[in-house]
Amino acid sequence: MSTLAEEELDAAPRAFHELCADVDALASQRRDRVPVHRRLRDGRAPGPSPEPFVVARVRGIVDVWDEAPVVLCLEHMGKFGHGAIGLTELRPDERVEAGVPQPPERVRHRVRNRVARRLPMRLHDFSHAVDQYRHWPMPLCALVSFRLGMSDGVSVVAAGWQRALGELGFEVRTIAGEGPVDTLLPGLAIRAPHPADDDELRAVLADVDLVVVENLCTIPLNLPAARAMGRVLTGRPAIMHHHDPPWQLPQHAHVTELPLDDPAWRHVVINNFTRAEFACRGIEATRIYNGFDPYPPRGARDATRRALDVGEDERLLVHPVRAIPRKNVSGALELAAALDATYWLTGPAEDGYAGELRALLDRAQCRVIRRPSPGTAHDAYAAADAVAFPSLREGFGNPPIEAALHRRPAAVGRYPAAEELRSFGFRWFDPDRPQPLDAFLRAPDASVLDHNRRVAIRHFSYARMAADIEQLLDEAGCLP
Repeated sequence: MSTLAEEELDAAPRAFHELCADVDALASQRRDRVPVHRRLRDGRAPGPSPEPFVVARVRGIVDVWDEAPVVLCLEHMGKFGHGAIGLTELRPDERVEAGVPQPPERVRHRVRNRVARRLPMRLHDFSHAVDQYRHWPMPLCALVSFRLGMSDGVSVVAAGWQRALGELGFEVRTIAGEGPVDTLLPGLAIRAPHPADDDELRAVLADVDLVVVENLCTIPLNLPAARAMGRVLTGRPAIMHHHDPPWQLPQHAHVTELPLDDPAWRHVVINNFTRAEFACRGIEATRIYNGFDPYPPRGARDATRRALDVGEDERLLVHPVRAIPRKNVSGALELAAALDATYWLTGPAEDGYAGELRALLDRAQCRVIRRPSPGTAHDAYAAADAVAFPSLREGFGNPPIEAALHRRPAAVGRYPAAEELRSFGFRWFDPDRPQPLDAFLRAPDASVLDHNRRVAIRHFSYARMAADIEQLLDEAGCLP
């Protein structure tokens, strides 16, 4: 054993031979997968296949900064002097696996095999200075949009991203113009009378390590704020999560300055045809499908129907959307009338659609319920006999997937993203042909519902989405 190693440990209360523990064989096989630090005093590389040594849960670490990552076995440590050695205590919450420290919080630089260059603990030059284990603070990620924490599709998907980012080691801060968020910035709201400016955005993002922008720099619902966000994020790590590019919506097709782009950013889209459209515009994007809880709560069917004053034998067709032109409320009303069902619209009118919606509902040939779910979204699906989703255009369209997971039949329009989703094997009904759905409701086929649920779980689970997010951040070098 090296004289230096013995000398270092003489400062401890016990003798070195009393502190020694066996070298973990599995850890030895991992060779250079243990993080290392400061430059070696003489710059020389150690011998081949060095092994970490463990001394009563105290690990000797050699710091090399930009040198090849190494952990010295005991016989090599005498060469480098006191300055090359740090001692640190292994603690149960360190997430140690086979004696090898795992990547810590708030470490941006990475060594091969995804191992961080510094430990999640304080290093000390001498054994008598070993102190209590301390975490580095978690990196901060800001999730930014017009609105968050609400019932719209972007908010629902952003909540899944928030959960995934938290599980990856980020502290997540939500920032939006409206909604139950951590930082409310009214200037980010849709058509805000006083849009957020550069100074406001710099202030709320000053301490943020990574920014995820949800549709704010995609659809021109607050163009001054989008421009300001682009200026503030220039050269900063950011994920631009695109749901509705302007060219896909006729009323916004004249806007050509969105989406914004910068070499420091990564772009994410939610379907393959949008990825191809981005490529045609010279922007490389990663496709990450929306993810859902594969085993949602069953919901309170009877209680919800009672709250809606819906009879036991009354057919209930739910349309779980905001009322805007592209949601095709007229088509859903026609389907409900053809099915002799009650039509239930859960969302509010937006984009100046209130007058037209009122006229449509007044002319409806079926009973109409217009109110949010008295409970949760799960209760709404449980109460319904079928789901209407005859949209003319969607970036993705969450309700058909949610209907599959809640084992409810769905009538889904033929918009491009729905055709992409259909290619996975979903057995959805055509809203323009009510007879097949009517026959199904008279004699339900459980195998169809089971099939759709299996497809949704296989391809659109939260776990799959979280894995895609992790891969995206890993490739971008943004993982904690």
